[in-house]
Amino acid sequence: MSPGSHPSYLHHERPRWQWWALALAIASAYTLGAVGFWKYDVDHGGEGHVLDALYLAAQLFILNAPALPPPLNLPLELGRWLALGILVAAAAITAYRIFTGEVGAITLSFIKEHVVICGRGSIVLDMVRSQRARTPRRRVVVIAAADDTDLIEGCHALHAIVLVGRPSLILERARLSKAKRLIAVYEEDGTNVEIAVRAWALSRASRPSTAPPLDCHAQVSDVDLRDSLRRRHLPVQDGRCRVRFFDFFDDAARDVLLTQLPLDRQGIGHSDPRQVHLVIVGLGAMGRRVAIKAAQLGHFANRRPVRISVIDRAAGEREQEILFRYPGIRQTCDLTFHECAIQSTQGQQLIEGWCAANDTMTSIAVCLDDDALALDVAMRLLPIIHDTSIPVAVRMSRADGLTSLLTEHVAPPEASRSLRAFGWLDEACIARLLDEDAREQMATVVHVNFVELATSHGRQRAFDEAVKQWEDLVNEDYKESNRQQVDHIAIKLRAVGCELVQASESRPEAAFSAGEVELLAEMEHARWVAERLLAGWTYAVKPKNEAKRTSPNLRPWAELEDHIKEYDRDAVRAIPELVRNVKGEKICRRSER
Repeated sequence: MSPGSHPSYLHHERPRWQWWALALAIASAYTLGAVGFWKYDVDHGGEGHVLDALYLAAQLFILNAPALPPPLNLPLELGRWLALGILVAAAAITAYRIFTGEVGAITLSFIKEHVVICGRGSIVLDMVRSQRARTPRRRVVVIAAADDTDLIEGCHALHAIVLVGRPSLILERARLSKAKRLIAVYEEDGTNVEIAVRAWALSRASRPSTAPPLDCHAQVSDVDLRDSLRRRHLPVQDGRCRVRFFDFFDDAARDVLLTQLPLDRQGIGHSDPRQVHLVIVGLGAMGRRVAIKAAQLGHFANRRPVRISVIDRAAGEREQEILFRYPGIRQTCDLTFHECAIQSTQGQQLIEGWCAANDTMTSIAVCLDDDALALDVAMRLLPIIHDTSIPVAVRMSRADGLTSLLTEHVAPPEASRSLRAFGWLDEACIARLLDEDAREQMATVVHVNFVELATSHGRQRAFDEAVKQWEDLVNEDYKESNRQQVDHIAIKLRAVGCELVQASESRPEAAFSAGEVELLAEMEHARWVAERLLAGWTYAVKPKNEAKRTSPNLRPWAELEDHIKEYDRDAVRAIPELVRNVKGEKICRRSER
């Protein structure tokens, strides 16, 4: 696995005290038995041969020791009973494992609405543990490799059913025709795609048409591969299996830009002259996800798109790669590349200049693949940002180790104020895979609202893919568009001095004024245009052409017809009810705290 191509998962070290206890018990039983036999021989007039005593002690473990007339000495009594206990315990453990496997095989014939997880290592164990904690009655089936003994033993301890073998060959035994969800999280993207395609084929062949579709989630860390699969609608979505390719990096990038930094701090109002500036140090897998997410989300009330500056040793090569995959990205943001090492004088001078600028709202994301180097770079930035409020997010691949310096208040106060760690797999990421999270629910409602308005304008599902029901959408781009609209809600609210709070709070709920609706609708259109351009769409006169990925609405807000603007206004007006019904929250003015 190349560095940065996949998230690193926490390693749950296998407890070793059982093995030490077993070894100590065997050694004790053998020693006591040997001493006891030797002493018994001596006490009864024998010559006390040591080899004979050792041989007889070994026979204690196979219940073949000679029956000696009493009285027996204490070491011999202790040794033989301890040996018997060890033998009984070993037999019980063996029987338990065999019984567990047989019961699992029998149980598998009757379960339904279960979750199937394919993968290796502790990430799968974390998912099983999380699923059992969230819905104890829902069964979990794990497909594991024969050599992944830690995973197999851990899953048995958590009462999960384990199938051992190559996933594509034994997937049928997991009863996908009755399953609720399949998750593939192998480190190899190709393996996960193979599982998704196989699950799709099995569902088409065996899943009843009246049953809800199987939700299949496959981890694909290669951004380019995932986007290519989405754009080509592979595999074809149908009513029996819904395949979604995801990346843990996506969640991390979205979280750091919207929550941990965030890009717009307390908000960018319509009269704010500053330009939001994101500095990305290192454009590996995580750096690229952060850059793309920033281009998607960085659209603010002052109409100034986000500025993205990249520092990377291979910036020229990285620039060509990103422009090849996202040819429209420069239309969505102010993007520049700087080929140098962050540890160099040039890199330091760039950072110093950006941090000193008064006309920008700067944030820094250190996205290096080496945790130690990333933390070192972040600590060296502290003197530069000491007198500023510039936040620095540091990508860490693990939640333990070096990350604890930032999360456990070990670092100096200035580091705790300015630095924050992001990027590792946590419980929240796992939960989003195991259950439909609020973001997905909100995206579904957003689409329903859009369809209602679109059909009232005469758009027909038979001719327009975008107005089909959520579960019937073949083009994943349309679902992703709704998800990104949900993501942008936080930036919109901050632009008008609002925030989300629990519905039970005593503060009055805010209502958008007509001017705010218009402002936020214009922001939504700018976000939508960026999202379409990054997805490979271009402008062309009417009509919209899905095959060629052209749209007549990829124009500035002022050039749109009013009925097109109404889609964005309607989306803004729906925000209060959306967050109230799905998240149990309401919108309040920050000024009324």
